[in-house]
Amino acid sequence: MRLSKIAVQSISILCFCFLPILALAQCTDQPCQNLQNILDAAVTDFRPYGADKTGGPELSTNGVKIACQMRAWANNVSMYMCYAQVSQQDAQNSYSSILDALKRLKPAWRFQVSSPDDDHFVRAGPPDCENPPNDGPYIGDCPLQLQTDDFCQNLKKAFTARLNSFDDIRTGQTNGETSDPTVKLEGAKDCIVKKAARLPSNEVGTEFVCHWLDTSGQAAETRFRDLISRVQALLPSDWTTRQENASDEDTGAKITKWYAIEPGGKHDVRIYVSGDAVGLHITTWN
Repeated sequence: MRLSKIAVQSISILCFCFLPILALAQCTDQPCQNLQNILDAAVTDFRPYGADKTGGPELSTNGVKIACQMRAWANNVSMYMCYAQVSQQDAQNSYSSILDALKRLKPAWRFQVSSPDDDHFVRAGPPDCENPPNDGPYIGDCPLQLQTDDFCQNLKKAFTARLNSFDDIRTGQTNGETSDPTVKLEGAKDCIVKKAARLPSNEVGTEFVCHWLDTSGQAAETRFRDLISRVQALLPSDWTTRQENASDEDTGAKITKWYAIEPGGKHDVRIYVSGDAVGLHITTWN
């Protein structure tokens, strides 16, 4: 069954995903009214926004313009994604305003808030909701995610650097094939820029790679899902995504792979999880 998701990004990621919902409380200020409009549209897969799904509102607060567009999860669930790259103070203000409006609109929801340092991560929904699986939300999953943090600033830098083979983020070369990047992603065991090869065609390219080793398989699955949602926020609308399961040829260990591919295949993003290990590859092909 297809369900609706809304995603909103502010400075790094500010994501919402919504399943079918009941009638909403009323509010009078503009940010709250825009959220109410989006929530109403989510109930019917955003049909009020027209066939091309371009007629929805912005999610701007306190003078900060946050643009929105339609996307889809790997399971074809619609999401309405809004995002902006702004100053840290503007991000904090927008985060607070949007969270306050959501609490007014959905007072019965449970808001799970984590705020290490100046970063914020919120997952919310009905009291008994669960975290969405890797391919997207289904009935019973928590329908809202809201985020601001520096992680996504660095991820965006790495993603943008693919356009010039990561020259913008290279530092000194560590050996003949790898370089230390100026951009590191929080929690990663290592991040490098290195040569890439695509088999069986023997096509070569350059890729930015990070690896994480988590404390458990469950923690790795959570990181895997989080990376997918963050990358989804950066992708141009014409990229395609897919997910598949495989087994390691040597060990037989289960591997879940998520791909995002640019039309023509010049650039791609691959995210892997196997056991307690997670990997991210952003690649540009020659």
